[in-house]
Amino acid sequence: MCSDLEERPINTLDLLKDQYCKEQSRLTLLDTKCFHALALQTVILVVLVWFGFVYRTLLFHPSAPLEWCLLVIYLLMMFCLICAWGHALLALKVEDSSAGRTDRVVRDVAKLMDAGCSVYDLMLETYTEDVQRLTQAVSAKTINLNHSYSEFTISAWWFFLFMLIGLLFVLV
Repeated sequence: MCSDLEERPINTLDLLKDQYCKEQSRLTLLDTKCFHALALQTVILVVLVWFGFVYRTLLFHPSAPLEWCLLVIYLLMMFCLICAWGHALLALKVEDSSAGRTDRVVRDVAKLMDAGCSVYDLMLETYTEDVQRLTQAVSAKTINLNHSYSEFTISAWWFFLFMLIGLLFVLV
């Protein structure tokens, strides 16, 4: 990690700081999106569970083929919505990155100082590691949030089909 160069460009550290700030803002934006998705999905889940409770005799005691279709579609819709809710919850999960990090940083700083590295080298290494960790966290959150949005979309299509068949059930 130590370099023998006497003059180091300050721009490298500034670029890493800027990249760290950008990744931190992306992480904050993703957390906000996760929170909003989770809140919306929770409200919709509560409403659909309430609907299932109110119409439980009609929904959970099917006798005609159309009623069986309604039950299956309701269950598929709820399954997709619960999966979307779970992926939004996973995206909000805070990674345990601080545990043990302080000891490792102190140990690395002492090791690098013994090796004759400068404070600039230590800062450069710290920012590089932090940017890599943030990028990995953002990637993991993005994957879970994308899964949540996809499953939420699928549940919306099941809801549309449920309402369409429910309308046919009422008209027939």
